[in-house]
Amino acid sequence: MKPLISVIIPTYGREEPLRDTLKDVLLQDYPAFEVLVVDQTATHQPETQAYLEELANSGKIRWFRVDWASLPGARNYAVRRAVGEIVLFLDDDVLLKPGYLEAHARNYLERPEVGAVAGRVFDRMKLEDSGNKLTIEDLPPEAMDPGIAWYHIDLVHTVKPQRVLTARGCNMSFRREIFTKHGLHFDER
Repeated sequence: MKPLISVIIPTYGREEPLRDTLKDVLLQDYPAFEVLVVDQTATHQPETQAYLEELANSGKIRWFRVDWASLPGARNYAVRRAVGEIVLFLDDDVLLKPGYLEAHARNYLERPEVGAVAGRVFDRMKLEDSGNKLTIEDLPPEAMDPGIAWYHIDLVHTVKPQRVLTARGCNMSFRREIFTKHGLHFDER
């Protein structure tokens, strides 16, 4: 049986990119997921407002309106309300390929010792600037050194699974028990 995935999307001030992200998530063919949108935007454009209301009213998303703005706060808020075995964090401006949720879940199903997954992030602007040739087969050893790994941030364009030192918040997932059992939370300072 596939684990339930809680897809968490904090949003602030996004309109069309948020709608595009939600469309991509809802098109996933994974059989068991919920979508939690923590909306920190005071007023949306009418088209976005109507779209979010439609999704919430039809039960396709859980839409939480809050009157404060904090990315780590929104993530913590959603984790406390998530019911999935896996919590997956997206930004409100990402595009997903088919099979995205399945790819995250597979890591947990195939290897019970895995507690977190950092997905690849392809920066559209950097890819365009490089002529779509910005991919790397293997991370160099320096990318595993906590002292200098940040100099290798562009190495999110790797093409095969491997161990990583850091995760990009726009594409990362965790077993929810890490939050509940170990008291993990995002630092809101």
